[in-house]
Amino acid sequence: MSAATESTQTQTQQCVANGSSGNTEPSTEISATSSVSSSSPVPQSMNGTAIDLAPASASAAAPPSSAGKPSTHEAKRFLLKHKEKLKMNQYWYSVPTIAAMVDECERESKRAAFLSTPSIFFSLNDKALQANSKVFDYDEMWAKHPGFVKYDYKKPEEIPKDLHHTFDFIVIDPPFITAEVWAEYAKAANMLLIKGTEEIEIDSKLADEYNAALCRSHAAGLASLNGEVSGTSFAGNIASMLSSVFNMGSSSSSSPTPSTLPTPIPPRPSPSDPSRSIVTVPRGKLLLSTIPEHLGYLYVLLGCYQPKFRPSIPNLIYQYSLYVNYPSSALMRLNPEIDDDESMSPDDFTARKKPTINF
Repeated sequence: MSAATESTQTQTQQCVANGSSGNTEPSTEISATSSVSSSSPVPQSMNGTAIDLAPASASAAAPPSSAGKPSTHEAKRFLLKHKEKLKMNQYWYSVPTIAAMVDECERESKRAAFLSTPSIFFSLNDKALQANSKVFDYDEMWAKHPGFVKYDYKKPEEIPKDLHHTFDFIVIDPPFITAEVWAEYAKAANMLLIKGTEEIEIDSKLADEYNAALCRSHAAGLASLNGEVSGTSFAGNIASMLSSVFNMGSSSSSSPTPSTLPTPIPPRPSPSDPSRSIVTVPRGKLLLSTIPEHLGYLYVLLGCYQPKFRPSIPNLIYQYSLYVNYPSSALMRLNPEIDDDESMSPDDFTARKKPTINF
């Protein structure tokens, strides 16, 4: 066993040992995110104007769909109207996957940024949320829409400064899967997301699932930082790519190392309800999609883990995973389009339905 491997295993064991809240009651539903505390002020734009993160009025939102299922009307309309442009690496999610991701956005966000994800932005049922959000894309076919922002992922510094740190939710699906491209998207995400963390109270089973998933990602992140990702150019370039992300601007933090990579904060029992736990989560949330092999890298870059739900992208030859940085009861369920065995372990996900990528 190498020193790097031993270090990885030691830190992983510490993470798992601290991971259980000691309560595994059956419900997995997250409450109406009851916030316990917050470490950041109200976000403001660069000109000092307060950003409206208030919930949209009930009258502005789309009516709930039947049987509690996400509405598919807008998703179907988008896919009928817009064909994939393969020259631009456009591969649309399926209708049910779009609907599930839209539902997640509408449940978790008050102001969202959609980076290279027009299918999600234009499929929003909540028109108040859509009006308060932005779609960042290179394809100017949507340029006349008031929410459109011209976006070249190679030039994140060109994102308008009045949009910096004004979004509480970001959805990203890059046209390319390479680590270098993800480094550029991470720069944009760090520019756009509101900052800080807060404590929320959620069901204890969900809290334990969230912590366990973060610990798996943390272990994968340590392996990446220790150079244990073999057979790829990614391992050799990770230091320079991380440096380009974390050293942007005078107030940026240093690039993480195996000794400084943050360990997930374990949940603690709620003092008022033994079936619930308190967890620390980012105020700015992320919903990403890419190949499952980026688990460690995306934890290092953006603190994300893979939930159970995997997206269906019918015309893409390999299977993607979703990545999030917050607890989601909806995404901790399997997508029946892709997976149908609730007894699967997280390690089984990459072996199902479609081949994975070897770079």
